[in-house]
Amino acid sequence: MEVSPVAGKRKRAVLKKFNIVKGLEKGMSQRAVGEKFGVAKSTVADIWKDRAKLSAAASSSESPAYSYKKRCIVRPPKFQLVDEACWKWFSQQRSKGAPVSGVLLQEKARQFFTKLYPDEIPESFKASTGWLSKFNFRHGIKNVQLRGELLSADISAIEPFCEELKNVIEKEGYSRDQIFNADETGLWWRMTPSHSLHSGAARAANFKKAKDRVTILGCSNASGSYGLPLVLINKSAKPRCFKHMDMTSLPVSYYSQKKSWMNCEIFGQWFHREFVPLVTKFCEAQGLEKKILLLLDNAPSHPSAETLQSDDGMIKTMFLPPNTTAAIQPMDQGVLDPCKRRYKRKLLSQVILENESENKSVPEILKGINMKHVVYWIASAWDEASSDSLGKAWKKLLPVCGSDCDQNHQEDDTTESFSTEVTEIATQLGQDIDDITHWMEADISDPGHQLMDDDEIVADMIDDSNERNEESSDEEIVNESNVSASEAFQALEVTRRWLEQQHADPNHLLLVTKWHDEASRIRSQSLKQTSLLSYCSQNK
Repeated sequence: MEVSPVAGKRKRAVLKKFNIVKGLEKGMSQRAVGEKFGVAKSTVADIWKDRAKLSAAASSSESPAYSYKKRCIVRPPKFQLVDEACWKWFSQQRSKGAPVSGVLLQEKARQFFTKLYPDEIPESFKASTGWLSKFNFRHGIKNVQLRGELLSADISAIEPFCEELKNVIEKEGYSRDQIFNADETGLWWRMTPSHSLHSGAARAANFKKAKDRVTILGCSNASGSYGLPLVLINKSAKPRCFKHMDMTSLPVSYYSQKKSWMNCEIFGQWFHREFVPLVTKFCEAQGLEKKILLLLDNAPSHPSAETLQSDDGMIKTMFLPPNTTAAIQPMDQGVLDPCKRRYKRKLLSQVILENESENKSVPEILKGINMKHVVYWIASAWDEASSDSLGKAWKKLLPVCGSDCDQNHQEDDTTESFSTEVTEIATQLGQDIDDITHWMEADISDPGHQLMDDDEIVADMIDDSNERNEESSDEEIVNESNVSASEAFQALEVTRRWLEQQHADPNHLLLVTKWHDEASRIRSQSLKQTSLLSYCSQNK
């Protein structure tokens, strides 16, 4: 039977929508995208409005091309909460390398159904082989049992993986500049040593559940020559302290999620919208061939390797073996933890400064710390990581560092340096070394992504519909008005004079002068417009 042209177009509709959204995200105009894919401009606009739904569908599939090659529309399953709970559970099992059979997945689905739909009779959902087939297809799982067997691994997998990685590098011709690693971790941004004095396991658990945490993601290459801007995930899409700010001008890549966790959707957005364009520009600037290998762990917050690749296939992803990342993942080898410790030093300095100069209590000071402080402090802490320390983090994964990696160079991420740092703070505050150590390492085991048991998955699914992406209620309300060009000009004038008197770095003076001149130009334009309007009103 011959298929009509309309039917053929509909069969490719979902995949085409994915590609249309990608084109628009790259900066193509709606008209250009419409001409490329043969659809009307109004259709392109409608697809763009539904991009959030399409993004969510793509992030919940290990292979969108497989899942949607024959689907016309993105339609949720009848018992959507069961589907989402099973996908969350399956992703966590995958990250641990645990084998998952079809029978086990079906039984888990029945258990979730009973808890999520208590008013439904059990016969309403049988988790049949037909349901399993649709679930696998919807999420791009080509073989459940095989998937689990392939992922099962332990510490003995490190040496074979390193050999495999070495072969990939030699075959593809990657340089250390072209090999990257990214990983996320939690930052308990308002915690101070005073909190840890009476802390224990219960107190630590409370901090993990508190609102005062964000997730950060660091990414750099094996040579240490390039670190991408830090990613920060907060609960609120735009906290009050950023009311008059352009979020794209922040020194971090800012995302929001209702519980400030990393998930597949955010990671996929970061990869395609930021990682791919930034490393492409880096290769062009360095005169390197555009080919990049990104190494990741098997966290449930990371999409599949098939999803995480550029359109031309030159930027690829390779996963580390499960249960080995703490031993060999570069970001875990003295990069992210020292970054968080530097942040805590900045937080502590602010608390001590305000406590001594303004006679404020610690609770008062902490209440005044908002997300703007966090963003600038953690961005500064990330920027302070040296290229040597970033390069040294790869020595377990890429043992042969070459002449550009000084093995004898002592960095601030060594055990000796950490002990010295702890002793200095303890002496300064008059507190016990064990308490300071607990404070510095309190969030060291926060993975930045949510790991839940079955009951927690059920609770999360139930709460999902009631959750709102609200700003933190305990964040200080910041009533900031727009700063005028005249105010900026005057402030920069004072700042420049102050820097001149401090014998500051000439580069810092030049930067301030640049913005001083820009404020002067905008102020001049504003004054001209005001004068013109005044003249016109007087001569009416």
